[in-house]
Amino acid sequence: HLSLSDRSKEPTAASAHGLHGSRLSLQDFIAELPGTIRKTHNKDGNGILSSNDLSFDRGTDHDPISALYKRLDLKREDWERFAILEPSKNYTRNLVSTDNETFTLILMCWNSGKESPIHDHPCDGCWM
Repeated sequence: HLSLSDRSKEPTAASAHGLHGSRLSLQDFIAELPGTIRKTHNKDGNGILSSNDLSFDRGTDHDPISALYKRLDLKREDWERFAILEPSKNYTRNLVSTDNETFTLILMCWNSGKESPIHDHPCDGCWM
């Protein structure tokens, strides 16, 4: 997920220090994401992607998906059109892209002064 607290704050890409590979535009990131996810997940007997047998710790330097996110060179003009706020809600989940199979990329926008309690997304492959 990409997140920002309100429209006035721009999400920042991770530091370029220690990254493998070139910086990616949002479109290039979206193009590489499904293949990276497929490489890191096993298919069960039904062809369903499962993250139960990941051979790396999520969020570490050995995590290919986190490494891909670190290469993302996100510019304001890339995400601004997806930054839609619904005043009646604490936050809004705005679809950026999906392939309807391996990923759904959303931009989460919180209204000023609103928050969400700390919570988990167990076993569903969530990166934030």
